[in-house]
Amino acid sequence: MNRILPKLLFSGFGLVFVVVGIMMAMHFSKINKEAVDVTATISRIEVTTKTVRRNGRTRNEKEHDVYVDYTFEGEEYEDVNMGFYKTGMKEGQTVTVKVLPSNPGQCYGYTGMLFPLLFSGLGFLFFVIGLFLKN
Repeated sequence: MNRILPKLLFSGFGLVFVVVGIMMAMHFSKINKEAVDVTATISRIEVTTKTVRRNGRTRNEKEHDVYVDYTFEGEEYEDVNMGFYKTGMKEGQTVTVKVLPSNPGQCYGYTGMLFPLLFSGLGFLFFVIGLFLKN
């Protein structure tokens, strides 16, 4: 049992990563098919600093929450978190967001497929490594 545990861990975690990656890809695919591109204006950017300790070192990391205002089908939406930040974004800047007609109060700033594919690929690699680990 002790020798099979690493195989199970690698394969199990790998499968979880594959499933989560596929679910993310399906979600992003739905957004890309059904969402409408809308021009939005960045109303504010909240910057939070948190202290992180790794490998005996302490450092400060910044997190950015970007809020936008936009109009969709005649309805105005204000201070909606777009869930995405790119270096160089500034308040007052116009950006393109994706809005689902079924849920116009939520917008998406990034719906690329690279992250889900890398996540699934890494999971598949772990799964295969787990299968071929020696007992």
